Amino acid sequence: MVGVAKGADEPLEFAFEAAARHDCPLRAVHVWRSPGYFGFGLVAGDSLTGDHAQREAAALTEALRPWRERYRTVEVVEDSAPGRPVDLLTDAAQGASLLVVGHRSRHFPLGARAGSVTYGVLHHVPVPVAVVPHR
Repeated sequence: MVGVAKGADEPLEFAFEAAARHDCPLRAVHVWRSPGYFGFGLVAGDSLTGDHAQREAAALTEALRPWRERYRTVEVVEDSAPGRPVDLLTDAAQGASLLVVGHRSRHFPLGARAGSVTYGVLHHVPVPVAVVPHR
């Protein structure tokens, strides 16, 4: 399983390579936040919510397209949902053999620091986690 973030190719490459090597399917999970105005009741119907969900799902499909072409033997299941990344990744990882997440490479005076999603999954996911640095 891989958590998909926009612009993070290194975790996708790692996850696809692992899935190909072990001849297993890959679940790609993209978690997104609903636009803030949804919480204020400014949306009259579900069409805007649905439209936003469709755009996020299409973005996931597009992010996976080059990797699917490169790793044609890997079966990919796409999952795009709104929510808190740590919660959804933790739930989705149940039964997985590995969770791959990215970690944005930043230089800090006292060394690298894990972001909130990386930190959260490391402490809550019951399966091995591969943290792959990306730019």
